[in-house]
Amino acid sequence: MRKVNKYIIIIILFIVLIPNVSAASKTLGDYEKELANLQGKSNQNKALSASAQKDIDNKRQAITNANNEISNNEQKTEVAKQKVEESQNQIVQVNGELDELFRFMQLANGENVYLDYLANATSISDLIERTAIVEQLADYQKSELARLSGLINTNTQLQIDLKNQNEQLASSITTYESKIDELEAYLDELADYGMDLAEEIEAQQKLIAKYKEAGCKSSDYVDDCYYNKMVNASGFLRPLASGRVNSLYGGRTSPITGKYSFHSGIDLGVPQGTNVYSPAPGVVAAVKYRASCGGNQIYIHHTVNGKAYTTLFAHLLSINVKPGDKVTASTVIAQSGGGASTWSYDKCTTGAHLHYTVADGYYLGVGANGYSNYNTFINKTSVTGNASIIGIKNQKGFSWSTRVF
Repeated sequence: MRKVNKYIIIIILFIVLIPNVSAASKTLGDYEKELANLQGKSNQNKALSASAQKDIDNKRQAITNANNEISNNEQKTEVAKQKVEESQNQIVQVNGELDELFRFMQLANGENVYLDYLANATSISDLIERTAIVEQLADYQKSELARLSGLINTNTQLQIDLKNQNEQLASSITTYESKIDELEAYLDELADYGMDLAEEIEAQQKLIAKYKEAGCKSSDYVDDCYYNKMVNASGFLRPLASGRVNSLYGGRTSPITGKYSFHSGIDLGVPQGTNVYSPAPGVVAAVKYRASCGGNQIYIHHTVNGKAYTTLFAHLLSINVKPGDKVTASTVIAQSGGGASTWSYDKCTTGAHLHYTVADGYYLGVGANGYSNYNTFINKTSVTGNASIIGIKNQKGFSWSTRVF
């Protein structure tokens, strides 16, 4: 059951989260429908989670009830054992009392004790009386022994029944515990799926907000109202009026962890608070605030010489733009950070600088050049090292004093 659920969720995730790389243009209304569909899936996932949790709670209560019943049955078993012992003692007592009575009547010897007792009758009335006494004693002993034997059998059988019942209860508890393990694993899968849906919903909401801020209406094709309005620039400018390369694009020893890792951009050394410019005309695709690694960040879409690019600026002290804003090559989009004042939330910086990345295509965009997977964005960042495009050599110590190259 657990494996089947896991595979179903993986398939659903693949369908829901696969990046949209179709060249077919969609309207803003299409994106709004997709958002509604994602929200519907999220609601359904929450309902499944609530149902699974309720089932878990019911089975836990059933385990508690079963343990209580086992405890009660154990107490009943002890009572039944005591009753059997008491009945056995009473049988011995009854037999002893009769023996004492017959000895008192001097009739306790020989196999024909009852006959001898009757034969010694002195008259018919004495015989009748003696016969009645013998019959009463015999009936009393017989009925009392039968009653006590019945009690012994009843309480012995009760012990057997209680033992069988407890074994069945213990088996039920094992089954419940196994089901709870399966349900908790399923609940974990639903929680993971719910988190992915939440991220997808948030990304879709931001995308729709970006298109609306750009003036798109539900019936408008986003290519017409958004991407086709982007200026086709002839080239990039540098994002800083002056600066120096401190850390290179590519493999390096991380200054944070001390381990070898891949650095998907170049670090440009400038004092904190330096103006950061958009390197070319474009549209702000996304803005992130106070990320634990990267701090305040801006993503911008550009079209340069007919080719789609996304630029990333990280470790910013402050941000001057919002998603959907159109920018030019002279727009001051932010002020650089990375210094001690950002360390409380940005754990991936050791000093003032600007992290600058350029990638092919429109990260967080749509259409033929759009994609939404961050790993895809990282894989498309090789252009960062091309000095002829961005005007900055991937060379430690390289510096400049003008944005034009």
